[in-house]
Amino acid sequence: MGFAKLNIDCTKIKENIANIQTEIGNKTQVLLVAKANAYGLGAVEICQSLRDHIHYIGVATITEARHLRNNNIHTPILLLSEPEESDWALISAHDISITVYEKDTIIKLNEHAKKTNAKIKTHLKIDTGMTRLGTHWNNCQETINEWQNSELVKEGVYSHFANSNTTHELNASQLTRFNNETQPLTGLIKHFSNSDSITHIKDAHFNLVRVGLNAYQNSFTLSAPIRQIQTVPKGTPIGYGSTYTTDEACQIAIIGMGYADGLSTQLSNNGYVAIQNDHYPIIGKICMDMFMVKLPKETSISSTDTVIILSPDHRPGMSLEEMATKTQQNPREVMTRLSQRITRQPLT
Repeated sequence: MGFAKLNIDCTKIKENIANIQTEIGNKTQVLLVAKANAYGLGAVEICQSLRDHIHYIGVATITEARHLRNNNIHTPILLLSEPEESDWALISAHDISITVYEKDTIIKLNEHAKKTNAKIKTHLKIDTGMTRLGTHWNNCQETINEWQNSELVKEGVYSHFANSNTTHELNASQLTRFNNETQPLTGLIKHFSNSDSITHIKDAHFNLVRVGLNAYQNSFTLSAPIRQIQTVPKGTPIGYGSTYTTDEACQIAIIGMGYADGLSTQLSNNGYVAIQNDHYPIIGKICMDMFMVKLPKETSISSTDTVIILSPDHRPGMSLEEMATKTQQNPREVMTRLSQRITRQPLT
C-alpha cells in the first residue's frame, strides 16, 4: 500500500507566471525562487517545465544550483547568499551568479577570479531595512566601491522588503534607500520585489522581480490512500494518548500519511480531509506514518478511495492558507515541510 502523493499542475504554475508577467509588463523579467526544492514541489521538474517562461532561477545553496545544472537546466541561476570559499571553484564551472555583500568576500573573490581567470557573475545585495543579509544601506558605499572596482562581473544589485504584504511605513523608506544607493549604478539588473510586493509596491518592479509562493499557489493537490477501515462502537478511544473518544458508532479510516511526511500534529482533532467530495474530521493524534479520520457508520467509502488533504482553493480538501492557519504556520512552511517520502507527480 502506498503513501502520500503530491500532484503538481505545471500548467497552473505557467498560468500564474503569465499573470505576473502581464502585471509587471514585458520589460521586467521574472526570477523563479526555486530554493528548498521549489518550496517542496520538485525543483527539477518545475524548472524544466518552465524554462521558456522564466528568465532566472533563485536558489539558497550551491548544492541546489548544481542539482539543477546536473539535470540539464540552463536557465541563469542566482545564489541568494554568499558561497563558502570551498565552493568558489563550482561557481564558474556551473555558470552560477552569486550574491555578495561583505567587503572582505569581494576582495578575496576578486583575487580568486584573477588567479584562476574565472568570470564570476555577481549581484550586490543591500540591506535597506530587512536587517538580514546585505551590506547595510547606512554604510555601504565602501563595499559598493570595492565591488565596482573589482574584476568581478557586475550583473545586478538588489534588496528585500521586510513587510511586502502590507502598507507598512518601512516600505517607502526601504525603497528610497535603495534608489539613493543604486542611482549611480547603471546598466545592471535591479530587483527588489518578491511575490507580495509585486502588487503592493509597484514602484519596486525595476527590471526583475523574484517570484516564489505566488508562482506555486493553487497548483498542487496532496492526497493519500486509505490503509484500513474499522467499524467501532460509541466510546472507543482513538490513537496515542486517547485524545479523542467516539461519541457514536462509526467507522474509522486509517490514512497513509503522518508527521514524518510533513503533516503537522497541530491538525490532530483539528483538521479535515475530503473523500468523495465530502469533508471528514481528523481525529486522535497524528502519528509518524498515518492518521485517523471519522466516517459515518453507513458509508460507501472503501479502502480504494483517495483521500484529499490539500487542494487548490474552492475544491474539496483544506486549502494551503486554511492549513497554514490551523497549524499556526505560514503557507511556505507548510509546503517546505512536505517530506521527500511523498511521491511528486508533475502534470504538464
